[in-house]
Amino acid sequence: MRLNPKYAEAHLGLGAAYMKLGRYEEAVAAYKKSASLKQRYAEAYMGLGTAYIGLNRNQEALDAFNKAVSFKPEYADAHVGVGSACMRLGRAQEAAEAYTKAVTINPAYAEGYVGLGSAYIRLDRNQDALDAYTKAASLQPNSFEAHVGLGSACMRLDRYQEAVSAYKRAVTIKPGDAVVHYSLGVAYLRTGNADGAMEQYTLLKDIDAQKAAGLLKLINP
Repeated sequence: MRLNPKYAEAHLGLGAAYMKLGRYEEAVAAYKKSASLKQRYAEAYMGLGTAYIGLNRNQEALDAFNKAVSFKPEYADAHVGVGSACMRLGRAQEAAEAYTKAVTINPAYAEGYVGLGSAYIRLDRNQDALDAYTKAASLQPNSFEAHVGLGSACMRLDRYQEAVSAYKRAVTIKPGDAVVHYSLGVAYLRTGNADGAMEQYTLLKDIDAQKAAGLLKLINP
């Protein structure tokens, strides 16, 4: 009996619905069923990899994303998936290669550049990270991750005023993120702006008391 590929698409949709609900085990089962109903179904393996990421089963995620790539080599999302799994496995060089493939396939892929920036940070290639995050921010000006990455790269390059600008943009996009408010406070201190750092401390007290206390120790050592 021939398998109906439409059933594969139905299970793919079911997997996506489970993902939205955070029901990753059920999503895995749905994506596996989808893959079994249609040969070389890259999208099913892409979904499977994403579900495994949700379960922190990173090697299995990498295997699934690699299968998606093998079936559909120009699938930029799958290359980003490979990069994400490699980062979680501590394989930053392989992640950088995967993200590079993604942005080569799709030069307008902001998420790919964000991933590439994070891999370069891990590899201590800070100027390359800055270039990647700058490209991501130019493609997607409201990307919180791109501006946070920009701030991090600038801090590593001792470009503190630029870090301040990047972190300020990030907290405008996503107010109340404790890590970014803390980072902005540190960046202000590096520029000699104690008042700016104190302002971030005041905001942090209502967001994350522990981070607020840590920043205060830097302000008043």
